[in-house]
Amino acid sequence: MELRISLPKSVNLTEGTLLRYSGRRSKPAKKCDLHKTRENIVFGTGKTSADLMFVGEGPGAEEDKQGMPFVGRSGQLLTKKMIEAMGHTRDTVYIANIVKCRPPENRNPFEDESTTCIPYLYRQIEYVKPKVIVCLGSVAAQNLLKNQTRNNKKSAESLSNSMALR
Repeated sequence: MELRISLPKSVNLTEGTLLRYSGRRSKPAKKCDLHKTRENIVFGTGKTSADLMFVGEGPGAEEDKQGMPFVGRSGQLLTKKMIEAMGHTRDTVYIANIVKCRPPENRNPFEDESTTCIPYLYRQIEYVKPKVIVCLGSVAAQNLLKNQTRNNKKSAESLSNSMALR
């Protein structure tokens, strides 16, 4: 299945802004209510010309604290069980999330939060130009593939599960 994403033009993410937002601390974003409870924006990290991109749902507590995606317990699993098992390092892949701010109590992002943040992810994808995007879980798959799955949760979950390493 070939994934085609129509990139919205609402976010002007140039190389400069991508690199600026990829740092540990980012300028405050206040387009949705998630900014009220976050410590840092967690934009993305890794090689900006990576062939392989991992996309999760959103930052957890440790990610919010450090301003970097997948640095907590799930990040250790991602690094050891997937990235390194595939012969890569965190420096050779790009890692991002659907939402850039931590949802309270580690809940799944609400649809309006995902809709607000996903243009930033589209621009990251457009800039990095990965050959493969790995959706880490059904929330990431549903948000990235909603046009292809016609909002069919079961299809998105099946696709997400088939993308996971065994």
